[in-house]
Amino acid sequence: MKLDGLNVVFSIIGTGRCNCRCDYCHFYGRYPRETVRFDIEPDLFNRYVHLIKHVQGKASRVSCRFSGGEPLVMGNRLFMLSDKVHAETGIEPFVLTNGLLLDDEVIEEAGRHHVSSFVASVENPLHSENSLVSYERIVSLYRRHSSSKARVRFGMMVVRNDQFSRMKEIVDMFWSDCGAIPPMCEVNYGLFESPSKDQLNDLRRSVSDIVREYHGRCPLHLFPYVIPDLYPSNKRSQEIIIELPLVDKLGLMGMDDDAACSVLEERLDRSYFVYECDKECAWKEGCGRLKWLWNKPNRDGTSRIDDYCRLRRTLCEAYAEGLGIDIGASCSSERPSKPDFPTNDPAMPIQRQADGQHCPLDRDLPSPANLLLRCSCPFANSAIIGLTGAESRPSYS
Repeated sequence: MKLDGLNVVFSIIGTGRCNCRCDYCHFYGRYPRETVRFDIEPDLFNRYVHLIKHVQGKASRVSCRFSGGEPLVMGNRLFMLSDKVHAETGIEPFVLTNGLLLDDEVIEEAGRHHVSSFVASVENPLHSENSLVSYERIVSLYRRHSSSKARVRFGMMVVRNDQFSRMKEIVDMFWSDCGAIPPMCEVNYGLFESPSKDQLNDLRRSVSDIVREYHGRCPLHLFPYVIPDLYPSNKRSQEIIIELPLVDKLGLMGMDDDAACSVLEERLDRSYFVYECDKECAWKEGCGRLKWLWNKPNRDGTSRIDDYCRLRRTLCEAYAEGLGIDIGASCSSERPSKPDFPTNDPAMPIQRQADGQHCPLDRDLPSPANLLLRCSCPFANSAIIGLTGAESRPSYS
């Protein structure tokens, strides 16, 4: 996968230290906690910043985030790193955080050091008994700082399979408390568990109800690892995450910029694989490139790609039900090329650009997958937060 023309989010792992022990953390699933209790070396960080600046000449859009570990345990050094990124590239980075150290003083200071936002993890309020950071705390920070210079945004909420039936209840709770809905995804990476038939039915009912009630009222960021083509910030081009490790395991320190970019491109080919599906499925056109986590076996040895297919079919059908789309009719050759569909926003896009990651919408046949893409995001020209936490202001043709 070439960097040219991509929408790239560089994720700099600034530290391996963390003040929480989230049981679904995939970072410590890859790196034993006791082996990464240190911060990034200055020379390596400077090399990353120089490389990011070089990639700006290739990619269509480049943003940058600090991750970990927990970046806020770095104290004021985090703000010094942010200043460095901004001075060299003009990018205002954002910070992924568990929110435990986030307060009014930190947010105010961050605004003076070119931090664009904090993307704070938020726990399922109906299943948060083991969380160190309460739902009430993160919602309170969001309400006070959603429009501050360094804003607070909701990070990804992980919803366990046995909580699929309560997703609508969770969404209603957030909407009532703060007028926003957090991004939501399944437990994934090494802790993924294959959903049962009953759990998939719960998921379908919940998502259908959520789409029916909230589509057109706010952007819906639901299950981006499964349906990235329906994710609001991906409507023009899919966000591609490039992780820059805590240590130089990629060997970038000894390379020139062009050689380093070749290494990143090879890494992207492993991170995002082309899924060539031979099944008859109404939703296959949106599959395109998938994140590597779907190309791994489950812990019991079963195929995870089969679970991806089951989840994708369930979620696409739920969206279609929630939007009132007649899938049977959409498969008919007699259906007009510009069908009527429900929307609350006259600025809704009816076509998206071909970006090499997903199929474009300028096809003669309005397949279910393309029809759903046309209907699913009415938020043209509005600030939205993507899978990575990057803020995006897309415009549509």
